Amino acid sequence: MQRWMSPLAVYLGLAQVALAAPVIVQLEWEHLIPAASRQAVVRGVVQHGAELTTEADGAVVHDFDGETVRLAGFIVPLEFDGQLVTEFLLAPYAGACVHVPPPPPNQLVYVLAPKGFRLNSLTDAVVVTGTMKVANVATELAPAGYSVLASRVDRYRF
Repeated sequence: MQRWMSPLAVYLGLAQVALAAPVIVQLEWEHLIPAASRQAVVRGVVQHGAELTTEADGAVVHDFDGETVRLAGFIVPLEFDGQLVTEFLLAPYAGACVHVPPPPPNQLVYVLAPKGFRLNSLTDAVVVTGTMKVANVATELAPAGYSVLASRVDRYRF
């Protein structure tokens, strides 16, 4: 004797599986700038001649607070465990905070990576996945407007 599941039972079963899987929000750097402030910024780089307002210079977006996110960027190392970077700033471009003025706080993410990540070069792009919090984090290099507890740090693949 074959047992058939009703379409409703199948739908409810799939819904439970979908609820069990974490939803990962794919972020772009512009998502971290409040919509009202984006006119002064194009792809994370301030337009020449654009006058920055206080909002464009650091206001944060609370929409992703507590969400599991994925964001690509470049590592500015802060702490090491042997050869592994365990704390770093994630920035939208290579070399941020090193030889140039840092990006505004809403364009820097403080990342705690308990598993660590082997960094070959400051020009290597990475993708960080983890839980994001809106947090003013003061570091020795620059303030960050967000923090992420990383579950994964992977090399960026084109």
